Amino acid sequence: MGFSAFGHLNISGIDMKKMPANGLTELDRLCHTVHSIESACQIVPCGSYMKNTNQEIQKNDAFTGCSIKELSDLNNYMHLRPYMQEDKKELAEREEDIFCKDFLDGIKSDLPHGCWSI
Repeated sequence: MGFSAFGHLNISGIDMKKMPANGLTELDRLCHTVHSIESACQIVPCGSYMKNTNQEIQKNDAFTGCSIKELSDLNNYMHLRPYMQEDKKELAEREEDIFCKDFLDGIKSDLPHGCWSI
């Protein structure tokens, strides 16, 4: 628990002034839990989604699947979530991630190492 630069209570990055007057409900907690699980576990093969020139992420209609060799390589999977890895954030800032097949966070570097297996 701590205080933000603005002087109001800030717990783990949550702005307490933005909290509902009646606090968090069980539904709020459940929504957060489901979102956290999806963020950590929802993966897709590289190339199945693309980023277009309008910075929109969409399914790649030209994606026909992966070969058996590609399916067994963890480097060919990425998280379907906003960027968290610094190298992917930098690519997005420079707009070099347009039409790139692995523009989202890869799963190979997830911690703990070995948490993904095929």
